[in-house]
Amino acid sequence: MSDVRVSSIPVSGGKQILCIRIEAQERLNALRHETTAAIGDAVRRGDKDQDVVLIWLEGAGERSFCAGGDVRSLSYEYLSGNKEKALSFFTTEYRTDYAIHMAKTPVLGFAHGIVMGGGVGILAGCRHKVLTSGATLAMPEVSIGLFPDVGATWFLNRMPRGCGRLLGLAGFRMDAADACFVGLGDRVVREEDREAIFETLCGLDWSGHPERDAQAVDAVLAHFALPLEAGFLAKKPECLRSFALAPDPAAFGEALEAAGRREPHLAKAAKTFADASPFSIHLTWRQLNAGRHLSLKQAFCLELILAARSLEQKDFHEGVRALLVEKDNRPHWQDAHLGAVDSEVIRGCFIPPWPVLHPLKDLPDPALAAGWS
Repeated sequence: MSDVRVSSIPVSGGKQILCIRIEAQERLNALRHETTAAIGDAVRRGDKDQDVVLIWLEGAGERSFCAGGDVRSLSYEYLSGNKEKALSFFTTEYRTDYAIHMAKTPVLGFAHGIVMGGGVGILAGCRHKVLTSGATLAMPEVSIGLFPDVGATWFLNRMPRGCGRLLGLAGFRMDAADACFVGLGDRVVREEDREAIFETLCGLDWSGHPERDAQAVDAVLAHFALPLEAGFLAKKPECLRSFALAPDPAAFGEALEAAGRREPHLAKAAKTFADASPFSIHLTWRQLNAGRHLSLKQAFCLELILAARSLEQKDFHEGVRALLVEKDNRPHWQDAHLGAVDSEVIRGCFIPPWPVLHPLKDLPDPALAAGWS
């Protein structure tokens, strides 16, 4: 049985709403290769179909929109010798995320519960980012020896100053208000209003013109939106400023630790940073700096290089073992502390492993002047 259910709902004027639902509740809708492939195929087909006026993306069950990639399976495949299959997971995932970003047909992500890693990547590309009031978002990759990917090189760098570092380096967990502040949410609604929102959208007089239809969708969402007060991040500009001004990972850690002592809301992020893979911290730091001015395509191309190199490192597999397989929560990182990380190892992670063409070279990007090929 497929992890993805795709259905077409007829609406006015002979048009359709394409509904894509991730159905893997037993693993919190975590993404496997076939899951992301099916989502990407459905999005691309819907975007080409002139009768499709809206693409609706959601996760089944009460607990999660999408908890990220199924990294347990990914690590197992790699360690079992299926290295190309493991890397193809990232290639397919990035193609799917990019297709969502580039779709001309409005895409609505209805995100509830847990939204992490790959789930954030799906949501980030949606034209309409709808969060339920109980949603929790995070990019926790540094905790398992990885780095924030799925386009994070691009969207973390476009958040209010300091926020991208807090999310990417410390896995800060955001509620709906924080997510809207950083640009990962547009509207916050009650989860129980999902059916009413969908039915109202089905009853619209659809024009078939993407921009006009997107405005009509937003008017519906505005009707159901909850009043939103400023969240934690919006109220703490001094903390964010200290994170943005940190000159290196160690200084960032010191600023975060100091902020965590004053602000209990940051204490968990400070612990996440302290316990994270030193390799991942340095890799993410350089990733965010290098990606500051990249296009979206360039960002995904860079991330595929980093993903390929991260699979070669011990820390990813050790992080998966410690946090997700044996769950002893005691990873033995390849570097004892931040100061022990070899800068040449980090530099090497930015060198493409492919002798000729980058696997994502064919992604459409008319604005791209110079790629990673």
